[in-house]
Amino acid sequence: MFLKYLRMLRAHPGTRRSVLGSLFNSIFHMLRFDSGHRIPVNRRTVQLIVCGVIDHDFFIHLIVEEDYSHNFKEVELVAKAIAAAQANNAARWNQGLPRKDMLIPAMMMNGMQPAFYRIPVSLELADGVMGGNYPAHETIIQRCTTYSEKKNLYDPEFRKLAFKHFLLFRDVVNSVMDH
Repeated sequence: MFLKYLRMLRAHPGTRRSVLGSLFNSIFHMLRFDSGHRIPVNRRTVQLIVCGVIDHDFFIHLIVEEDYSHNFKEVELVAKAIAAAQANNAARWNQGLPRKDMLIPAMMMNGMQPAFYRIPVSLELADGVMGGNYPAHETIIQRCTTYSEKKNLYDPEFRKLAFKHFLLFRDVVNSVMDH
């Protein structure tokens, strides 16, 4: 299915937004992001519209942004990660569990080049956003980009490199789910 979605993107660029969601779901399925209780979803509404991976308790474990071709997309990705952490903590609270700091993995595509993020969302940051207060502590976000001269998933060599990154990133998502 993955290659069919790539061909569809190339042949029908006007369908990019809907096809990218399907492409991500095929990658998640192919690389077993959907094992256990996880379910890939597109456009789940959590104060912001997100695409990513949730589990059977509807906790959000991964945010996916479809295009980071301009600077504000990274800001939007961080906002979505904060919203996801807030939604996860609300679900924890409703289950009688304490709220906690969270690491929200995230991924973005610039054209057909993936970038991977580890976004820590402390309670201080989440509460600060809700209350309109600047947090006292700095938040450091880690980003890993896939780089090659070929620059897109259409090229088999780049695709091999990108899938190595996807697999490593799956381990990050799994480690977050285990905590």
